[in-house]
Amino acid sequence: MEVTSNDRERVFDMFRQWGYFEADLDPLGLLRPQPQSELHIDGELAREARRIYCGTIGVEY
Repeated sequence: MEVTSNDRERVFDMFRQWGYFEADLDPLGLLRPQPQSELHIDGELAREARRIYCGTIGVEY
């Protein structure tokens, strides 16, 4: 199945809108990521978007 630019845009838009709920942003581990029903999708596009929008972040001082 070939991925179209519309498919890619739709998946990435969902992660732009809802991905921060599933992001691991708390370095102390007190707040757990909250799964979102809108993001219960699978596939290469979803894995890529999840890596970009739901991963951890790092800051150096």
